[in-house]
Amino acid sequence: MNCVVSCAILLLSLSTSLCASIVTIDRNSRGSYDSGGGTNDSGYINEFVVGRVASGLEARNWLRFDFSVYPVIEGTILSASLRIQINDYVSPDGFETYELHEVTSDPSQLGLFAGTDVSRDVFADLGDGLVYGARTIVAADEAGALIIPLNSTAVDALNAAIHGPGGSRAAVFVVGGRLTTLGDDRGVEAIVAPPNRSLLDIAHNTNLVSELILEVNEFPGTDPGIVLEPVSLVVWSFLAFVGSGLAGEKARRTVRRI
Repeated sequence: MNCVVSCAILLLSLSTSLCASIVTIDRNSRGSYDSGGGTNDSGYINEFVVGRVASGLEARNWLRFDFSVYPVIEGTILSASLRIQINDYVSPDGFETYELHEVTSDPSQLGLFAGTDVSRDVFADLGDGLVYGARTIVAADEAGALIIPLNSTAVDALNAAIHGPGGSRAAVFVVGGRLTTLGDDRGVEAIVAPPNRSLLDIAHNTNLVSELILEVNEFPGTDPGIVLEPVSLVVWSFLAFVGSGLAGEKARRTVRRI
């Protein structure tokens, strides 16, 4: 029983020091640029394309998350993942590697300046700089939701977005994506995330959204746009189980004394 008591004390300590919750943030716009400077504009319902398209040009995508439309997230983001849906996998290869990158371009300008030097610079920006994470994608992933864990570099950038230097809120987090496994031939080799055909689609089909899943060490409050799943509930359930076990042991000892 000493072991059980020790576990209970440890879990109690963890539950008070790490009261984590899961916060889900939907992207507010997304799109793609190709190596010729073309873009599919900016919008909430846009699809995005990553890889080599029929023209022979390479396409890279971006996702923009605006924290200013949500209540302030208190505390610190501990870990993060990106959830996306892939609608089409078009490749002669058995797999493609999708890599996520830091984006330093002006978030408010994404989707603009098609066919200009600015758009070509944005295309380059979507696939260089700091790496935020990666995932291997195969044909079986079509029409399914993919979870891509983000690394500590991305988590640091997210914390900067929600807090910013001196307590200010940068409010916007942008991530770029590219395929790192494109072959030397000029055939189509791409993955496509589907467009949302209407706002009604968005309301009734959560698989069509692209979203961040954040583990935060403090409850930011409740809001219809934020989903909370307290990790501490698991801890307290275990403590309740342990407590019932301790009570039963005490009762058995009392019976033996009688």
